[in-house]
Amino acid sequence: MLSAKWPNSEDGLDYGNGLICRNLYNRVENYTRMPMITDGTSLTFAVGEAVPSWCQHTWWWWFNGATATCGIPLNYRIGYGDGQLKAWTGDWGRNYSFFSRHPGGGQFALCDASVRFVSDTIDITLYRQLATISGSEAVQVP
Repeated sequence: MLSAKWPNSEDGLDYGNGLICRNLYNRVENYTRMPMITDGTSLTFAVGEAVPSWCQHTWWWWFNGATATCGIPLNYRIGYGDGQLKAWTGDWGRNYSFFSRHPGGGQFALCDASVRFVSDTIDITLYRQLATISGSEAVQVP
């Protein structure tokens, strides 16, 4: 069984253990082939939704464009004292979350080409496990 591509890395942008990462250094080890998805194509996220006005890292022209992580909860927003929850484009620590305008969750395409609605209330550990390609987790998409 293959292990995660970069099991000791803390740099998920350039050395990610999911299907896609930024791969700034164009490392061939970051290219994912279908046999590498040992967790199962129906149990592994391929892509998820993002809202560019809520995250500068999903602007198509930005150098980090189309970058998001399951390390931050889905639709993660913070309050600013006015009773409203907002995502803030300038706050990079919260800026890499997948975001959706769908109430209560977001859409994710899995590696088998199916699409699933994932609830905002998904357990964070399960959410992160669905984002790895070879973590050997025994999980199901809720």
